[in-house]
Amino acid sequence: MYGQGKLALMANIGKQIREKIELILNDLMDYDEVVNELNSYKLFDADFNKIADIVKNDPSTLTVLKEVDIPLEPLNLTLSPKINPESNQARTRNIIMGVDSSWIKPDPHIKPLISLMNIAVFIYAPQIITGGYRIENIIELKIGKELFVKRGSQKVIGRIMRDVDLEVWQFELIESLMEKIAYEINRDKPMFLFYDGSLSMLYAGNYSTDDQELLVESMRRFLNDMKKLNIIPIGVYHSLSRGLLNVLVRGVICASEPSCYRCIVEKGDDAPCLKYNMISDKNLFLKRLKIYERSPIFQVHNLILEHNRNLNIKGFYIKVDDNEIMRVEMPNWAISYIDDIHLSVAAQASLSRRAKGRGYPYVLLRAHENAVLRNIDKEMILNLIDEELKKISKEKNIPLSIRRTGKEFYKKYGII
Repeated sequence: MYGQGKLALMANIGKQIREKIELILNDLMDYDEVVNELNSYKLFDADFNKIADIVKNDPSTLTVLKEVDIPLEPLNLTLSPKINPESNQARTRNIIMGVDSSWIKPDPHIKPLISLMNIAVFIYAPQIITGGYRIENIIELKIGKELFVKRGSQKVIGRIMRDVDLEVWQFELIESLMEKIAYEINRDKPMFLFYDGSLSMLYAGNYSTDDQELLVESMRRFLNDMKKLNIIPIGVYHSLSRGLLNVLVRGVICASEPSCYRCIVEKGDDAPCLKYNMISDKNLFLKRLKIYERSPIFQVHNLILEHNRNLNIKGFYIKVDDNEIMRVEMPNWAISYIDDIHLSVAAQASLSRRAKGRGYPYVLLRAHENAVLRNIDKEMILNLIDEELKKISKEKNIPLSIRRTGKEFYKKYGII
């Protein structure tokens, strides 16, 4: 029955794809037409100061569009690194670290309740480390009552850890590992810490107000602690953000509109911004940038940062491979290192391209290898815990072991 059900599922998906092929083709054609139409407005020839003024003078722009990235340099600027990123000089100029994490969430189908966090840091520093790199890990296990937290407005009754708590826990462990590394590595300038995620936290808009405050405070503390350690955290990630496009549409195509909100109310689905909602910032730069070139720097601004002015984030886009654009974010206090940050991302992309990683920073590739917890790893960990519990059971004469619900048992053996 299981095999037949799966085959029926795959056949059903295949049928739906065939039924929607015209929709897919039309969507792709519309996409090309929209990009071409945007290019006809010569957005990158506009005065970035005038555009910034239009957006700043209309607060409803942020309310309606949710994210607006204000350009701080001429829009037609495209910059290559000052040093060839494929050279040994570029790859050894700075100490670069990549961090990644993986976790096992609490599962109500397994007793005792457990959660595990694995943080991996890949340090690339051939100029000081024999062999060129070093790997550091920190693993922490929480069991039972340790998984209940008292945070946000829930001052008395604890709740089981959720995704927001796992994020906070992740940053706490990264900070702990960075303290150790910073103490052990002598250097006369900042180390760079690449993180595959957003420092501007637009994603936090999907959380409750209490959880947003928790995430923002965690990020603020993380950035401040990294500054004290002379480590610059750099978000380097694939993004569907459209903050820069929003600003260009508002400041060029809709420049004559007195209010973004009024335009939406009066024009509804015919509002220009909705016409381009399938396009993201990266689409603006795919053909505009050459490999290793960066976009103008911009001030990141979104609804989360609007309510938390103590988080000041700058960013830019960089082309890391033929069809790959990545978003780079850094705290404002690191902006004086912009040239080295640009060079470091490009140099790591060049290493990645040699390893067929399509420009995804090499240190992040290697950190992911050491952080990821697969299903087989989860089972090994559960078996290890079970073995330890059984040893204690014999010593204490208490019945202890991992217990699974019927559903979890069948999942383990691939029956459901």
